[in-house]
Amino acid sequence: MAKKKKNNKKLVITKEQLLKMDKTAHRNSLKEAGLLQINKNKVHKTDKDYTRNPKHKKRIDPDDEKE
Repeated sequence: MAKKKKNNKKLVITKEQLLKMDKTAHRNSLKEAGLLQINKNKVHKTDKDYTRNPKHKKRIDPDDEKE
């Protein structure tokens, strides 16, 4: 039998990787507890947002109609 070479490389974890792992673990725990709102941003507009009615209607004075 031939001897296998052992991989002696050290596993290096950077601070950024550690922070990312902590964030994902925290997010997953909140998801499981049901405390995390999945949609933080309004992705799709509602039908009310698409209405073409003017926001501020112009008032018609009855005096202007007589002229």
